Amino acid sequence: MVEERDDPYESTARWLEEAARRRPVVAPDQSQLAAPTRAKPRRERTVLGIARAVYMLAALAAAYLNYFFMQVMLEIDSLPTLVVFYPVLQ
Repeated sequence: MVEERDDPYESTARWLEEAARRRPVVAPDQSQLAAPTRAKPRRERTVLGIARAVYMLAALAAAYLNYFFMQVMLEIDSLPTLVVFYPVLQ
């Protein structure tokens, strides 16, 4: 039941008291309960896997260069303009 004036700090304090009262369950002997480990299958590098890695690296490089050049263009565009009039003599 939730009361309107229920203090969240009280509920947290009650939860911490309950957690402190409980004891962790300890197995009698950890060495007997250990399951035999299976060797993970080794992922062989295939041509398709290498091509995918190269493609992803190229896509990452293209994205970074796009960001970099856009930033340079914005910095150039934000420079103050300077208009110079050069007199033409006839």
